[in-house]
Amino acid sequence: NVFCLACGPREDDEAAPRLPYSLATITRHVPPDVFKKFDAVRIGLVEGQLEQRYERRLDEELRRLQALDEADRKLMRHVRTVQNDLLTLRCPNPSGCRQPFD
Repeated sequence: NVFCLACGPREDDEAAPRLPYSLATITRHVPPDVFKKFDAVRIGLVEGQLEQRYERRLDEELRRLQALDEADRKLMRHVRTVQNDLLTLRCPNPSGCRQPFD
């Protein structure tokens, strides 16, 4: 549920706030200084909502990890190692670059 602050949330994001007018319409009808203030407040609200969502997801993941026993945690570490070190294509530069390819 990540989106560009300039573009706003995707249409299919039901938790996203809805404006009664498009940003283009607001831009055409208000002075630039008023729009700057409006946009700063809008971005602040969106950032606050994203932070709350992130905090909830982080708490859920923490509870999930705490519920795992040691064997499950060890298995997850091995899976991450395989994914990150073996399955990720990286720069073969012997000098140690090892940056992952996009």
